[in-house]
Amino acid sequence: MLDSCNKNELLDSDSNDKSVYVLETLCNNGKIAKMWKDNSCVKLISEYEISDTRSAIVNNGDVYIAGDIGHTGAADSANTWAAYWKNGVLTKLSDGKHLASATSVFISGQDVYVGGYGFDAEANSIVGKYWKNGIEVTMPNNKKTTVLNSICVKDNEVYAIGVEYPNDNSNVRNIYWHNGTFNYLNESNKYMNTVSIAFSGNDCYIAGSEINDSGVCIAKYWKNGTGYNLSNGVQEAAVCQMVIDHNDVYIGGTIRCKNDTMAAVYWKNGVQHIVSDSTQNCCGRAIYVDKGDVYLAGEEVQYVDNTVLSPSNYGGYSTNYGEYSTAKAYVQYWKNGKMVRLGEMEPNAYIRSMFVK
Repeated sequence: MLDSCNKNELLDSDSNDKSVYVLETLCNNGKIAKMWKDNSCVKLISEYEISDTRSAIVNNGDVYIAGDIGHTGAADSANTWAAYWKNGVLTKLSDGKHLASATSVFISGQDVYVGGYGFDAEANSIVGKYWKNGIEVTMPNNKKTTVLNSICVKDNEVYAIGVEYPNDNSNVRNIYWHNGTFNYLNESNKYMNTVSIAFSGNDCYIAGSEINDSGVCIAKYWKNGTGYNLSNGVQEAAVCQMVIDHNDVYIGGTIRCKNDTMAAVYWKNGVQHIVSDSTQNCCGRAIYVDKGDVYLAGEEVQYVDNTVLSPSNYGGYSTNYGEYSTAKAYVQYWKNGKMVRLGEMEPNAYIRSMFVK
């Protein structure tokens, strides 16, 4: 039930032999990417004043991180490079002359697929793109602003999801690309945000959030195009990320409890598991599963100035709360429901991704 927000057990550190990596972004006069390895924190990249991370995966022991980098104080300070890191080695994907970012990374055999967005001269706008081994592919876009949120490959075919930002005041449209074919997932009168796409066997799963007819944000997933609600449609809930492990589908996110606080949550095959304390304001940002252990990373907010927190404006379809509110937060993760706190409380801090290695 959505109101069963029980207190979690606090641990000083993770007792697993493996290391837990958590990607954090600080948003104070520009973004700074940080990475936690267990309880130690380092700035991810030092030669660029601006850096952000969006996604991370581990493949055959190699760590891939997708994001963007840039400079401040220059004439082109609004421009960024879409980029990824493999085992700490940076590869730039765009030319740095426009706004660009890498939001998702997927490995298929020896090929590295990085999804994101960048400038397109024909559309004269930012549009969804992906890079296969560094070669840029522009997705169909109807000459409108689009962003690619998540990418995966199955049987050498490329699948991706993203959003289209209309030129008028209508709602954001969600897009599904299959080998470049462009399809809408939602009607223009219904707000929806999809964040992850993945396969289990031949079944295609898409996870995200949707505003129902009552105006409530609900957590949801789609299996082969059929939608299934994860939350009850009465109390707000939103999805941050999805992973599939041994045919089990794990979806992380945030819900609102009956006492009006937020709680970090994940769903395993549709069954809800709340990991945070109902007396706190917490959200789930990233989820990872390793040999049956479930890791959910997020924040506990201690102070927010003139901002009403909800799953929809905090942990759901607008994930960058630090960009438009004054907040102080602990970054932390839960392993099988037991919380591990990372460092001290920081202003405008939020989790991007995590992995275990």
